[in-house]
Amino acid sequence: MRITDTLKSKFIAIVAFLTKASKALVAAILPVLEADLSTLLAEILPIAEQVVINLATSGQSGKEKQAAAFNQIKTAALAAGIQATTQAINIAIELAVANLPKASTGTVSGTTTPPPAAA
Repeated sequence: MRITDTLKSKFIAIVAFLTKASKALVAAILPVLEADLSTLLAEILPIAEQVVINLATSGQSGKEKQAAAFNQIKTAALAAGIQATTQAINIAIELAVANLPKASTGTVSGTTTPPPAAA
């Protein structure tokens, strides 16, 4: 995925704001972060996608689903020998949710009620 210059500058500004680091420092380490994060995401995204699919119609609230997804992904990643950071797991969850097929089951956030199961 190619990141546009505008998106990259917004990302740098957000990371700088959240970490209290200078924009120049964030911009300098961004190439290293991109490489490491993309490798890590390639390893944990399949795990995250399966976990998110399994939780999508669980009836839990969005916060409950996020917490459950985080814990399940962390456990599965450790079992697979993957040292996933909190940030990488959260990004993988967001990507997995964004990649969910838009079906008639409602939203993943738990704000809508899934249709009743067939008898």
